[in-house]
Amino acid sequence: MLDNPSFRQGIRDSVLIILAVAGFGVAYGVLAVRAGFPPWLAIFSSVVIVSGAAQFAMIGLLGSGPV
Repeated sequence: MLDNPSFRQGIRDSVLIILAVAGFGVAYGVLAVRAGFPPWLAIFSSVVIVSGAAQFAMIGLLGSGPV
């Protein structure tokens, strides 16, 4: 499989997307921990919540405390 030229081209093409997604993941993790969430909750919500915008909205809503 690694000898297949199209596989190697696919890996090269996806590097930029992986870097962008990793950047958003790090930003979400830092914001979640700074908002007071435990690290396990930041990781768990990244696995369960598919939408990145919903993750950032969750930080704003739950991090502000009860109304």
